[in-house]
Amino acid sequence: MRRLLDILYEPSGELIGLDEVLAEDTYDNVSGQRGIAMWRNVGAWMRQTFADAAVEVHQIMSKDDQVMVWMTATVTHIGSGLPRLQGIAPTGKRVTWPQVHIFRVAEGRLVEHWAVRDDYAMVEQVVGAGPLVAPPAG
Repeated sequence: MRRLLDILYEPSGELIGLDEVLAEDTYDNVSGQRGIAMWRNVGAWMRQTFADAAVEVHQIMSKDDQVMVWMTATVTHIGSGLPRLQGIAPTGKRVTWPQVHIFRVAEGRLVEHWAVRDDYAMVEQVVGAGPLVAPPAG
């Protein structure tokens, strides 16, 4: 789990090592997509949207074949690559983004993913509106 976070939030954004921690046909329940390419797309969106990422891991827990991470990412808004922020000009604001990710593990790799993220709070911090501003269409 920590290795995946290191890869996803590594400053260069090169995502080196994803194939070491994710199964080739990993399934993402959030997007409904299968494969490592989806994670590369998410990485590209993140690099286009945020800089100076810091991740505070509050807890990592595991049971049977599942591992869960509860975390808060703190990032600087620099662009609009993330679908929920499309069309929003860079603000330079420092944003906190609470998240919970659950993965199913098989043969030492992450094979399935679920997430609960507070995307509305993240969008509100960027656009300065609230409460519960709908994300931009797109």
